[in-house]
Amino acid sequence: MLEIGYQIDLDGDDLRDLAAFALSAEAQEGFSLDDVPEPMQRLFLDQPYMIDDLEDFYDRYQGKE
Repeated sequence: MLEIGYQIDLDGDDLRDLAAFALSAEAQEGFSLDDVPEPMQRLFLDQPYMIDDLEDFYDRYQGKE
C-alpha cells in the first residue's frame, strides 16, 4: 500500500475547490506551511530528494546483491 498510495475520496465540491486553488495564484500565495495540519507537516521534505544510482538501489531493495 505504501508503494502505490491510498485512495482519497473526493466529491464534486472537493474537486471544484482543488481546481480553483490550482488556478489561483493569489490563493496559492496566501497558502503556507501553517495551513497544513501539524501531523502532515512532518511528511514534507525540506530538501530535494534524488537517488543517484537507481538501478543499484533497486538491486539492493530486491536482494540481488
